[in-house]
Amino acid sequence: MRQAIDAGRYRGRRVRLSGWLRFQAPERAQGAGSAQIWIRAGGHPWFYDDLGAHSVRSAEWTFAQLVCEVAPDADSIAFGAALDAYGSTWVDDLQLVALGPNGEGNEPARALDERSTENLTAFGRLLGYVRHFHPSDEAAANDWDSFAIAGVDEVEGARTPAELKTRLERLFRPFAPTLRLSTKPLPPVTVAALDRPGVAPARIAGWQHRGWPGPFPGFYDERRIEAPAQAPG
Repeated sequence: MRQAIDAGRYRGRRVRLSGWLRFQAPERAQGAGSAQIWIRAGGHPWFYDDLGAHSVRSAEWTFAQLVCEVAPDADSIAFGAALDAYGSTWVDDLQLVALGPNGEGNEPARALDERSTENLTAFGRLLGYVRHFHPSDEAAANDWDSFAIAGVDEVEGARTPAELKTRLERLFRPFAPTLRLSTKPLPPVTVAALDRPGVAPARIAGWQHRGWPGPFPGFYDERRIEAPAQAPG
């Protein structure tokens, strides 16, 4: 369910979308799925939010609300209700109410210079590698969304490739202790080089992904696989 309206009267203001929802999963998928409301406002910066982890999974009427900051140059606001799986949802008394002026900081994003763009590109690429493929327990348990927000502020201002390398290592080493970064090409690392006296021989480990995350486990699977560093014999 979707509704779009002109943003004119709401530009530069905070608005609240609220309503009552209930959700019913089909018999074949009891315990799966949920219902939620969402809101999106165009402009610079554009805004999107939904209930996320607080989506409604109950057959009882449940109150839900979202607060949105509408950019001064927004052209439209879209909002509605959605299901993230099979099932049925009921929505009642959905309201969009203006609350007041936007908070501080709601400004168009500034243009990035070449150095900042390269810094953020390197950070984003490394974040993907470590988040999804480094086999450490620390990487698996980290809150990567919060890490990404803090990391952007940390790396954007690096003035040279060497300074960027230092900042990236400081950010990622707690989650990827075997990480190697360089401003020049590196030779391949051997597993034997990771062995330490008095410690069991190193093992090769990595994440194997199939499909994409979502509410249907049959479409997605991930597992950490390990193998001896050297085959016996």
